[in-house]
Amino acid sequence: MNRKIILAVAVVAVLLVTVGVGSVLALDVDGDGLSGLSEMSSGSSMFDSDSDDDSLDDGDEVSTYHTSPTDDDSDDDLLDDSSEIETHDTSPLDDDSDDDGLTDYAEVETHHSDPNDDDSDDDGLDDSSEVETYHSDPNDDDSDDDSLDDRYEVEEHDTSPIDDDSDDDGIDDLNDDSP
Repeated sequence: MNRKIILAVAVVAVLLVTVGVGSVLALDVDGDGLSGLSEMSSGSSMFDSDSDDDSLDDGDEVSTYHTSPTDDDSDDDLLDDSSEIETHDTSPLDDDSDDDGLTDYAEVETHHSDPNDDDSDDDGLDDSSEVETYHSDPNDDDSDDDSLDDRYEVEEHDTSPIDDDSDDDGIDDLNDDSP
């Protein structure tokens, strides 16, 4: 058993005998900013300041971030609460912080796009459309490098944003009168 927990249990036992149950429940035994009663109501441990081991104190999770102190990934997007708050500046309560249709995890780990910007390359197509519909790069406004931005190819030129010669006639889309 963890020495920290054994010590905390011993301290609580002494306090129970000395001052009574009510007084112990009012104490913040693990120093996380939550009283024993608050720990009980949130389901966290009064003997462990970070019950879910996500590097955020239980007190901060309950009072500041409104995340679960017993679940290291409150929005279930595969990024733990701590990395969302401290590294990616995304919401640990919303699995798609920019509401573009890609989860924060997919943007950070798979596509390397900005989970806080629904159009990471500012080409006028949201990241989800680029990835799921057009198969273009959400980080490159001209995925096929033909000098036509992806949105223009899709919405105005009726060409493929991932093929610089959409009709395979040997003339690139930029210079083709009838792509």
